[in-house]
Amino acid sequence: MRCPPWFRQIDDAATLHVTYKTYGDFTVQALEEANLVCPHCGEPITLLLDLSGGAQSYTEDCQVCCQPIHVSLWIDDAGDDYHVDLRREQD
Repeated sequence: MRCPPWFRQIDDAATLHVTYKTYGDFTVQALEEANLVCPHCGEPITLLLDLSGGAQSYTEDCQVCCQPIHVSLWIDDAGDDYHVDLRREQD
């Protein structure tokens, strides 16, 4: 999957944690935690990303400054990597 040219990939400063849950005989991936930076206030924020839903676009408020952030999520075709873009809602 090719991402738009304006997208920003999670950089080395981001910390990613994959959580798995086991139910009986099978294991599923739960939410992914991504530590990012708010495009409004520049403060570190943590977003929980649901990778099971495929590519997504939604608005979430910053936990620090309460401003709306437009979140775009892309997942590669193999399903083993993803990219996230955070923008101010008016951008």
